Amino acid sequence: LTHKFTGCNHMTCSQCGQDWCWLCGEPIDVSGLFPVHYARANIASPCAGRQFTDAADGDADNEPGVWCVCLFLLFFLPLCLLAALVFLVVSTVTLPCLVISS
Repeated sequence: LTHKFTGCNHMTCSQCGQDWCWLCGEPIDVSGLFPVHYARANIASPCAGRQFTDAADGDADNEPGVWCVCLFLLFFLPLCLLAALVFLVVSTVTLPCLVISS
């Protein structure tokens, strides 16, 4: 019996040493740092590109790239727009004052 709390989906049996996939349960061949089973180019594998995801159903919301885009759109983009608006207002108000005082 295996319990997984976090980490990649490449498992190794502690009794027999067999490498297997947590997502699909298939035995996998490890011939390098990243098993071919998880290679994005491996269209025959249901787990292609998912060695480090926790979603067994392939939910894209768990992908780090999606979260980065969401954080940017929800927080950083509005802050940048607000900063640009403040700069525009301040420069519009102070620029005529600087020109007149010179």
